[in-house]
Amino acid sequence: MDKKILWLGFYLKEKNVLKTVKFFEENIPLEEILAYKKYKVKEIEILGLKEFEKAEKLGIKILFREDKE
Repeated sequence: MDKKILWLGFYLKEKNVLKTVKFFEENIPLEEILAYKKYKVKEIEILGLKEFEKAEKLGIKILFREDKE
């Protein structure tokens, strides 16, 4: 079975740099990936409308929340 890869961009305010993360179709919430990498999400940007549409077609719900620590 093919793994579909979605490229999501997220902005890390504390480092002031745009990073990219691979999000695999394994039902792993993006928040967990970011928490594992010890990132605090202040602003999130989805790179490319096509990637968002691809996620919707695969039935992947992309939910984001702001860290409130």
